Formats: sequence, structure tokens, C-alpha cells
Amino acid sequence: MNEHDVTLILPGLVVAGTALVVLAVDLVVTRKAVLAWVACGGLVAAAAVALGQWMRVEDGVLTFTGREPQAGFNGMIGLDRYALYAVLLFCGIGVVTVLLSDAYITRHHDPHGEFYGLLLLVIVGMIGMAVSTDLIMLYISFELMSLPTYVLAGSLRADPRSGEASLKYFVNGAFASAILAFGMALLYGASGQTNYASIAESLAGLGDGTSGLTIVALVLVVVGFAFKVSAVPFHSWAPDVYEGAPTPVTAFMSVASRPAPSSASSSSSLWRRVRRPNPGPTPSSSSPSSPWWSATCSPCRSAT
Repeated sequence: MNEHDVTLILPGLVVAGTALVVLAVDLVVTRKAVLAWVACGGLVAAAAVALGQWMRVEDGVLTFTGREPQAGFNGMIGLDRYALYAVLLFCGIGVVTVLLSDAYITRHHDPHGEFYGLLLLVIVGMIGMAVSTDLIMLYISFELMSLPTYVLAGSLRADPRSGEASLKYFVNGAFASAILAFGMALLYGASGQTNYASIAESLAGLGDGTSGLTIVALVLVVVGFAFKVSAVPFHSWAPDVYEGAPTPVTAFMSVASRPAPSSASSSSSLWRRVRRPNPGPTPSSSSPSSPWWSATCSPCRSAT
């Protein structure tokens, strides 16, 4: 790891550091409302870092850069404009969730520090999914996003429905993780690589005759993500989870869990690279098929 690698993951490091600060401050302050502002400050700082990585000053004019993808950590991380856009989106969702949660947590006597710390760790996992360019990094980020949500769903310890929601979400998430891991294992078996670009190059040698193993692997990966976002027909226990979990957690899970897998699949373009190793021009940002629209509209679809 070098300075360049650290720069690429700096927004995620800021959010992770904020989670640790929130847990530490929770031990020494009695006015727990301060923790919400600490969490919001960390998310705003991470968004500012991402915005700073995206912009530059030319002749006294502040402009967005046409940032070319930059790789780090031996090709496991890739930072481009779309990844930075996803970071801004996730931080914005996090700020809104924190502001909505403060009064609710106080009213239900829920531990503030644990709640905000876990919420920030979920956002770290979401950022990791957006910048990942390797199956291993993608799976680690997926689990980092998933595991804290099981605890958040059951954070109302005095409410049996919250405990039920946590258990059901854990079982549903375990299925998603297992299916996703199986699909990634098959994809590695078909290509011998875990890096997205290397997988595409390896499978490009097959020409138009993509192997059945590759198709099965990609289907399993899609099904794993579908379980996570509670897409039909993989939404069996989602209503029970959303009903029993704390209201801010329900809002966060139902909205924020959509753009994270979308950002992973869209930014890496894994499906497109495997099916078409030499894809045509990337859709413009105004195109309905653009990944920018996909990530932005995912929370809107969930909210409506």
C-alpha cells in the first residue's frame, strides 16, 4: 500500500474513522445528540473529499474533471467519476438517515453510539462496493454492508418484532451471501481470475461462444444481489423485516440497499464486459441506460 492507494480510498477511510470517533465520543458525552452531528460531519467531510477528487481549478475556474479510472491495491480498487458520484450519493443518504434517526433513537432509548457507528460501517461497505474492481473486494464490501444491518434491524431490544426482523434479515442475507459466493467461485473457475478486466480478457478468448458455466455464474451473482435488494421473487421476508425494524433503519435499508449493488454492477460493467468483451461506446450520462441514472433512480423507486 502506498500514498496513491490511500488517496483512492480516502472517502471510505473518513467514514470509517468517523465511526470510530462516534463510538469513542459516546463513552464520554452525556448529551447524545452530539453524536448525530459528529456522524453528519464525517459524512459531509467524506463527500467533500470525493468532490475534491472529482474537481479541479483551471485558469481560476472550478470544473469537473473527465477523470480517467485509476487503479489501486494491485487492481482491486478502481476510482472514476461514477464511483465518486456513488460516494456522494451514499453520503447524502447517510446524512438524511442520521438526521431522521436522532429523535427516534432518543424516544426508544436506543444506544446512539452503536446505532450511528453501525450505520457508518454500512456506508463504508457501500462505498467499497462502488470502487471495487475485484470479486474478492466486492464480496468483502458486500459483507461489510450486510452484517451491521442485521444488528440495526434488531436494535429495539425491548420489541420482539425487532428481534424477529433481525433474525429473518440475517437468514435472508445468509442466502444472498452464499449464492453470491457460489456464483463468484464459478466465475473464477471459468476464467481463473478475480479482477473484472482480467475475467473479461480471459473469457474474450471464447469468442461468441460464452460457456454455460459463465452464464450460470453470472445468474447466481444476479440472484445474490436480488436477494439483498429484496427484488421479486426474492423478497419473501422483506415485509416482515421492514415492519419489525426501527423506522429509520427500514427507510435506510429499503432505499440505500438498492444503489449499492447497482453501483457495483454498473461501475464495473462486469456483465457487459463478460458478454461483450469489446463493448461499444459507453452510454452518455443523459441516456436512460446510463449507470448514473440507475444509481440515482434506485432510491426513488424504493421511496415510491
